[in-house]
Amino acid sequence: MRLTIWISLVAAAALTLGAALSPVFAADPNPEAPLTARVLKVKGRMLVKDGEKDVELTQGATVREGQEVQASEGASGVLELSDGSRVIVFPATRLRLERPAKKTVRLDQKEGFTWIRAAKKQGDESFEVKTPVAVAGVRGTAFSADVDPEGHSAICVCEGKVEVESGGQKQMIRAGELVAARPDAMDKPFHDRSVLERPEGRRTSCLECHQGGFARYRGY
Repeated sequence: MRLTIWISLVAAAALTLGAALSPVFAADPNPEAPLTARVLKVKGRMLVKDGEKDVELTQGATVREGQEVQASEGASGVLELSDGSRVIVFPATRLRLERPAKKTVRLDQKEGFTWIRAAKKQGDESFEVKTPVAVAGVRGTAFSADVDPEGHSAICVCEGKVEVESGGQKQMIRAGELVAARPDAMDKPFHDRSVLERPEGRRTSCLECHQGGFARYRGY
């Protein structure tokens, strides 16, 4: 399983977006309202699909429920969702804002890489990231979601716990663990230390992320 971050971009994101992703603990003021996201930071060309049109995103713009965000090669940005969650969107990423149930916030991630600090949830509220082969459910934590060009997915947890469901299986992933899912199977979670000690290919991004981002800023 490959992770879809570029080393130089992660280092830049950690340095330039640190203030934008300070810990978020606010509860959703209206968990049944339509979901929106405000663009806090944008670098390069990011688009939102508005009907048949592609509109370029700028700082301060609003993305609405059902709209799809696309980050081109070399682009990145930070979104603040109306529930208080914050999302770093990395290059070559496509995701859609959804509220499939009254108190559920969902990112439908088609491809690419995101780093998410989900706001704490109360009662029956929930936050999900849906990929082509898995659904990750949380109630307030920090984690990343990767979808490669073949639709294979990986969830890596920085803080707290994330429940990942794929192919009828469910696994609880804890801080420091990564799990990979394919259309036909979900691997057992493993500690990312092995990735950090022997990074290969795009997994070198894990090393850069931990050394240049999370470890330094404790939540970017």
